[in-house]
Order: sequence, then structure tokens, then C-alpha cells
Amino acid sequence: MFAKENKVKNINQFVKNRLSDAEKIQDCIDDLLEQSKPLEYYFIPLYDQETGIKILSKQKGKTSTKDGLRIYAIKIDINCFVITGGAIKMSQAMQDHSCTREELKKIEKARDYLKENGVFDEDSFFEFNLDN
Repeated sequence: MFAKENKVKNINQFVKNRLSDAEKIQDCIDDLLEQSKPLEYYFIPLYDQETGIKILSKQKGKTSTKDGLRIYAIKIDINCFVITGGAIKMSQAMQDHSCTREELKKIEKARDYLKENGVFDEDSFFEFNLDN
């Protein structure tokens, strides 16, 4: 249905590519965990201007520039992320497609929620979780 709504010409190939993307993501995360590498190898700032921002930066996960799947998260601290959702990437900019535009709204809403509840690092995140 998604492929038809988005006028994908070769639906079978589209589905195979997304399944392959999902496997790459899983393999990448498994490799990072097995090698005890931080998740920062997978997640990168959503926007270039957020590079270097420590407190609750918006992040996207990707294994290459050709990935068709994205996982979105808020970086709480070093190697500590809250995943807010994911989407099939159908346009260059998030604002250009309804799917990713909704994910952008979700990630911003999640970040605002964390800020409003005093979450600014890993300790405050886990304190907040224990209290709720």
C-alpha cells in the first residue's frame, strides 16, 4: 500500500531494498554491540548545525547514504539514545514527505517532553524513568 501510494514503479524491488536496509541496520547495530563500540557510529546528528550539541540532540541512524530506512532518536548522553521512530526515506529533506515530516514532529515533541521533565543526561533520564 505504501509503495502504491508513493507511486513506486517497481514494488518488488522496493520491498527487497527495504528488507535489505533493515538487515544492514540490524547487522550494524549487532556489530557495534559485539565490538563494544558506541552507538555514535550509527547515529549521527539530524542536522549539521546540531553537531557538537550535547543536550538532547536530534539524531538519525543510517548505515550509508543510499539507505531507504531511517531510525530517529534523541541523544541523551554518550551511548544513550531514545528512539522516537523510523521511516522509509522517500525524499531528500524530511519536510518534503509526509512520512518523514511526521517523524520530525515526533522527534521534536519527544525532545520537548524530555526537556520539560528535566532530562539532560543519562542520570536524569534514568531518574525520570524510575519516578514514572
